[in-house]
Parts: sequence; C-alpha cells; structure tokens
Amino acid sequence: MKVRNPIRMLLIALAVVLLFPTVTSAALPPTVEPQWNTTMSVGCNIILSGNVGAATASIIGYTGSVVEAYAVLFMIKDGERTDLFWDSTPSDWTMAYASFGWDFTPVSGATYYLVLSGLVTGNGTHDDIYQRDVETVP
Repeated sequence: MKVRNPIRMLLIALAVVLLFPTVTSAALPPTVEPQWNTTMSVGCNIILSGNVGAATASIIGYTGSVVEAYAVLFMIKDGERTDLFWDSTPSDWTMAYASFGWDFTPVSGATYYLVLSGLVTGNGTHDDIYQRDVETVP
C-alpha cells in the first residue's frame, strides 16, 4: 500500500496541474493595415454580380492633406491586356480625397485588375499609397 499511495498522489497532482489553464504571453504579429501619417482610409474594390461589374477606388486624407492619385481598371483575357478605364486627379488638385468609379460588363474567362496608386502629403510628411484588387470571371 505504501508504494501505491505515492504513485496515486503523483498522478492526482499531475492531473490537477494539467487541468489549470496555462497563461502564455507572445508578441502580436504586425498588423495587416498599413500605418499612414496623412491618410485616413484607402479603398480599392472590384465587385462582380452576374453580368454587372463595378470598380471603385478612393483615398481619403486627413484635413489639410493633399491627395494625388491614379487608378486604372484593366482586364486580361487570353494573355492580352485591355485597359478599360483610367483616371487621375487633376494637376491643380488641392483636396484631401480622390475617388474613382466605373461600371462595366464582365466578360467570361477574363481576369480584372484594379490598381490604385497615390501620394498623400500634409504636415511635412507624405504617404505612398498602392492598393489593388483582382477578380476573375469563370
């Protein structure tokens, strides 16, 4: 009996310790969102629904900043690129936002790319912006 009690006590103690939740501490991974100084938000999306497609791209800067931006929507089908729409902010643009939007009819078997690039300046700093979205029509 004396041999069984220490083994039994050891097994009970081990079971109790394993039942306690363990606390771990780990560093968080870096966030996915870029950390900008002069930019409030960026959006770049292609939406496909049946035989209707829409592409929207925008950059919104903080008050007092200036946004210069360029957006292009193109498709690749059978290895060939076709530019569908493109636009940029005017050279004398002094606003804290840029917004682009287009509607289109999707083509079966094509892959659509929306690319937004820009520069947001304000308070002596600037943010380089680059976003894209890719959608494929089956």
